[in-house]
Amino acid sequence: MRQYRYFFLVGLIVHLTVIYVIIIQPTSDQINYINEQQSDISISRPTFKELQQTQREILNKRSANLDYEFVLEEIKKINRQTKYVPGKFQKIQGIFVFGAYLDHRLQGEPMVRILALQKLKDTDSLVCLFQKDEKYFLTYTEKYEMCENHGKVYGGYMYSCSIPKHFIGHPEQVTLTILTDDEQEETIYHTINLFPLHKSRNNTSDSIGICLAPLYGDIRSSQIIQFMELSKILQATNVFVYKFNVSKNTDILLNYYSADNFVKVIDWSIPENIQDYEIWSKGQLLAIQDCIYSNMNRFKYLLFLDLDEMLIPKTSMSWIEMIQELEVANNSPKVAAYSFRSSFFDPKYQSNLDQSIQFLQLRERTVSTSEVRSKVIIRPERVFEVGIHHLSRSLDDAYTSVSVDQSMALIHHYRPCVSNFDQTMKCYPTITDSSIEIFATELKEQVTKTQQMMAKVYNHFQNVTYL
Repeated sequence: MRQYRYFFLVGLIVHLTVIYVIIIQPTSDQINYINEQQSDISISRPTFKELQQTQREILNKRSANLDYEFVLEEIKKINRQTKYVPGKFQKIQGIFVFGAYLDHRLQGEPMVRILALQKLKDTDSLVCLFQKDEKYFLTYTEKYEMCENHGKVYGGYMYSCSIPKHFIGHPEQVTLTILTDDEQEETIYHTINLFPLHKSRNNTSDSIGICLAPLYGDIRSSQIIQFMELSKILQATNVFVYKFNVSKNTDILLNYYSADNFVKVIDWSIPENIQDYEIWSKGQLLAIQDCIYSNMNRFKYLLFLDLDEMLIPKTSMSWIEMIQELEVANNSPKVAAYSFRSSFFDPKYQSNLDQSIQFLQLRERTVSTSEVRSKVIIRPERVFEVGIHHLSRSLDDAYTSVSVDQSMALIHHYRPCVSNFDQTMKCYPTITDSSIEIFATELKEQVTKTQQMMAKVYNHFQNVTYL
């Protein structure tokens, strides 16, 4: 019997290796009890669209011989005391998991979405285990490779596992295990708490969150201040900052904006054994998806920008007013995203030297606008994945992305012009664009107030220079 159990442990529990528990914060609905007549472990099989045929054969062969009683006894031995470290990828063998998210957007098909980082050549996958009291439910994931891994060694993946239909109520946690074809892997039980899932809430109010690309390096305080203050003027609800590796100066400033809950800082760090050249743009694609899935029930709209960009409405005074105009003009129940073209405002053309704020200094932009370097505003309840510059995949094929005419709004990109990967983009000629001027008076006032306040704050810290 022991020999059978050992063989089962190594070869038949679909190679359960390093085990992690991800805590899911329950909704306000009362969690119902499982029918006592059900077996201790149930198996639900969603399709395996992204698993290779060899993995499917392994799964089919081994799951047919599951020793339910033994699995239950082994699960009870799991240590549940290890705590999750926010903003850290947690290693499950060769897969690095950042977070899990309860997704009720598909009617009748509740899912758990799992953000992960792994080698593009790695065929290993994940298995989900749900627990209710003393009942356990095993489901297999669908593995989806994200759209912009650019052939790097490591890339972003989304794993999806269905919540079993006979699991009554909402799960509070999910245990993740490895599905691998390596029969030599030793089974190790290790449990940690991961990113809590947010309670469902009504997101019908006109709220808009900004998801910033990961910040790193020595960033000028004035650049952050102008971005935050103009975002407030344009009526952003919150800005989500993924802090990768910033200076003390930047850290202090972000803490200042966090104090009134306008800025939400998420610590962002790539696993230590992954080199910068092995992953695309500091893992930006994963940060984008985390911002979507962490906030899909909090905000009606999400806007994706870099710190050197700003979306300027041309016919309205705020982003919400602009979106309302767009939704009147389009069939809004079918729109998942609005896409905005961009234009370069090259710093070498400082046409308004009387201004100290870069957004107001630079008025010369390229006549040509770029669709390749576009940015999007999305309805998160309708989106599965967003790329850096586009809607990659909507939740349903019926949803669409609408390209917004530059006469209504335009991304101002404050950097030297480049035409790489965009054959239609031309850096010359340029024209004067003063559309930001309508916000200039209020922006100068708010930036000045914040700069004066931060000058005092910086004086309390040694070796910090205000830039």
